[in-house]
Amino acid sequence: MTRGRVVDLARERRIREFLTELRGLAARESPENPKAWLGARLAEVEEEEAMAHKDPHRAVRVESQLLARAEALVPRFAASDWGRMIRPSAAAVVKLALLRGIDALEAELPELVAPVEPEPAAKTRGRKPRG
Repeated sequence: MTRGRVVDLARERRIREFLTELRGLAARESPENPKAWLGARLAEVEEEEAMAHKDPHRAVRVESQLLARAEALVPRFAASDWGRMIRPSAAAVVKLALLRGIDALEAELPELVAPVEPEPAAKTRGRKPRG
């Protein structure tokens, strides 16, 4: 929706139909308390999703010029073989560029005799650590 107007009526109808179907299912499964049943199912789904995405994510700050270059590549990315395999977006372009850059760095940088321990995480400046 954009400023009170519905942009995609078909999508809006599908969403409303799905919600109606979901309410009906909740009422059939738990007529005495459909909201509690639905809440429990949603909690289960969220827990399953959290378990499926155990890989840690790291936020990286990217300069606006670099991000603008990535966004400008989205149409070319979409027209390539990559665009047929992955949903084209600036994030997908940045991830691909990062993968290619890591490959290039691994090939370019010399091997070390002894592995170097990663530096400790930055100080939190009085904030509680995320957990």
